Amino acid sequence: MESDNPNTVGKKESPNLLERFEKVEKILQDQNDRLNKHEERLQDYDKRFEDLNSDQRLRDPGPLDQLIMDHNQRLAEYDQRLLELHREKMSLHASDLEKFGELASSNRKIHTMHGADIKTDFLVLKFLELEGKWVRMVLALDGFKTRYGISRDDYYKLRIHDAPYEIVFAFNTRSDMGYLHAYQSSAHKSTTLAGMCDEIITEWKEHISAPGERDYPRAVIEAKVEQIQLLL
Repeated sequence: MESDNPNTVGKKESPNLLERFEKVEKILQDQNDRLNKHEERLQDYDKRFEDLNSDQRLRDPGPLDQLIMDHNQRLAEYDQRLLELHREKMSLHASDLEKFGELASSNRKIHTMHGADIKTDFLVLKFLELEGKWVRMVLALDGFKTRYGISRDDYYKLRIHDAPYEIVFAFNTRSDMGYLHAYQSSAHKSTTLAGMCDEIITEWKEHISAPGERDYPRAVIEAKVEQIQLLL
């Protein structure tokens, strides 16, 4: 007989996952900052390089050419490192979705330590598909539908990829109200806020289903989002 205790997604692993998320994000930011500095220096070298007399440069390239070659090599290395960090970030998010898929299939209660991010999680599905991780993909698809209440196909149909901020906010917040551990202490509050998010999502669905016939009620939805943010 299964325990009635709620299962927290990554309960044992969550501190480690959170730490790894934060570490990867910090490394990505540091690498981007360093990459920008190198690009600025490279632009300066390029300008100095162009100012040199071309005949003299052909006779004696000097240290400037070597500096440019070194910086190009470093830029290539940074690009490779950023790619590796991106893959690690996607894999960490995939693990979270897989936990949702596993627990949802067993009809257990689900709590998570990580806030929802529907756009990133959709990119995770594409990442798993491109990587050919089919077993993980099946679990992640189930986890995505469990967490956000829509399938991958619905994501396309509802045009979440270019939806206004308020719509993405509503999907993420509704998910957090149901699954984020921090909001589980007040069932009334989380239910109320989830209901307000549902109203926003319904407005968007009606707008998408009848393009040109029903204007997007931006002012009404923006006001509702502000109200939700005050109550969070």
